[in-house]
This record gives sequence, structure tokens and C-alpha cells, in this order.
Amino acid sequence: ENCEDLSIILMDIQMPVMSGLDATEKIRSLGGLKAQVPVIALTANAVEGDRENYLSQGFSGYVSKPLRRAQLVAEVTRLLA
Repeated sequence: ENCEDLSIILMDIQMPVMSGLDATEKIRSLGGLKAQVPVIALTANAVEGDRENYLSQGFSGYVSKPLRRAQLVAEVTRLLA
């Protein structure tokens, strides 16, 4: 509920109780500054078109697993620039 205090959210797509897609949709529905927090999708899904799919569903960025530090830093830097 305190998303306005966050600079960025790293969101795993596959979680046990609520999927990352559902959680991001809920964040986006909050409105105001809370809904504008950049959310990076973290996922093992890494086939062609996945990045575009996640971006079209409300994510601000996308990083595939296994995480590579350089890729994650580049995405965070891009979104916070």
C-alpha cells in the first residue's frame, strides 16, 4: 500500500499466492503516484515476444532469469534515468 515510497519494484512473475501479472495489475489500478512506480518483470519465460508481452500488460521493464547483473543494472538504470 506504500508504493509511492518505492523507486522501483522487481516483480517475479510466478509466485505462489498471486501471480506477478495480477500483482502488477493491482498496483496499476491504485491510481496516482502509486500506479506509476516502475515494475520490472522477472521471469524464466525468455522466448521471442515475451518482453513485448509483459510490457503491454503494464510492466515497465523485463529481465529474464537466470538474472545477469549487467542486464538487471541496465534495466534499472534505464527506468530510473
